[in-house]
Amino acid sequence: AAASAALVDMEQVQVHPTALVNASDPEARTKWLAPEALRGSGGVLLDASGRRYVDELATRAAVTAKMSALPDRRSSLVLSPPAAKTFGLAALRFYASKGLAHEVR
Repeated sequence: AAASAALVDMEQVQVHPTALVNASDPEARTKWLAPEALRGSGGVLLDASGRRYVDELATRAAVTAKMSALPDRRSSLVLSPPAAKTFGLAALRFYASKGLAHEVR
């Protein structure tokens, strides 16, 4: 049903560009926002072909636009060992315990 409300200042609304999704249950109703610190710590966004396609430190609007332009709108966020340490290994272990992050060697 319609809310009968006027939209105001919609240009001020920001979209959070990155979320963590459990790969074994991608349709789960619960999603986790990926902290921008993942990108700020040196995380790199890769498309399905493994190519970096965006400057991760660009504005939210720029990152969101690039992500939305991907055919499947899915990315992988990859952190090097130094970036993982900068972000925080305890936090990464928490995400891993939820099935949202995986260590690859």
